[in-house]
Amino acid sequence: MKISSILYRIYSDYVMSDRIYVFEELIRLARENDYIFSSISEIHEKMRSGIEMKEKTIILRHDIDTDIKTACKMWEVEKRNGVISSWFFRLSTIYTSLMKELHEGGCDVGYHYEEIASWCKRKQVKDVEKVMSSLPEIRSEYLENLNRLRHQTGLPLTIAASHGDFVNRLIKLPNWHLLSDAGFRKSANIELEVYDEKFHVSGV
Repeated sequence: MKISSILYRIYSDYVMSDRIYVFEELIRLARENDYIFSSISEIHEKMRSGIEMKEKTIILRHDIDTDIKTACKMWEVEKRNGVISSWFFRLSTIYTSLMKELHEGGCDVGYHYEEIASWCKRKQVKDVEKVMSSLPEIRSEYLENLNRLRHQTGLPLTIAASHGDFVNRLIKLPNWHLLSDAGFRKSANIELEVYDEKFHVSGV
């Protein structure tokens, strides 16, 4: 990752001034222009049911990488405006009370997973072939983490969104490869990975 990208990420996550008012204004403008807001699961269910989607639709997906404080503020804005969205949390950003409130409010709540990248860092592995041969071990870690989160939050967590890390770019293998195996996905009870090709090919 370029140093400029790293510096911008640090700035945007920890230094940049609060722009929540801009977020609320965008929601207002969208509503004024006849857009509706929908969660990923709602769109996925319509696709599976063959329901034609005629409305102009916005899907808000929040990957909570670092900033729980801002996530809480954004949820307050969405609640105030009756917006339904989709939220994904890393192991480092799990906030059980917020996740439960989001779920009760009709939002998607899922796991923003990164087991391939985490395993590579821990094992100091940069060889993609070594990673591929170790997928059973990595998938076992994913399942252990997912089940622990389900127990901790009491939520189904059946929709997932992989996190992108510089390690994934280095080895040219995304974290979503973990869920490319249909049998494993079924055993993990994951209904949708938001990077699924069929989900995007359908125009979403």
